[in-house]
Amino acid sequence: MIVLSFSALMTERPLLVSYYGAIAGLQELGPEVIKVFVIPHVKAISARIDTATESVDVMEGATNME
Repeated sequence: MIVLSFSALMTERPLLVSYYGAIAGLQELGPEVIKVFVIPHVKAISARIDTATESVDVMEGATNME
């Protein structure tokens, strides 16, 4: 499970839902898993989320969340 979730985080352009699922799955395994697999990649994950949310037009309901 760890390898599958971690690989979802490291994929070049995963869907945001993949990030959510991977992080949610990893957090179920405990804080040490988060420290090892998520924390070192927080900057890259944050940048990907920022990029995706910049392209969301809330007023029109249109999204570009690849």
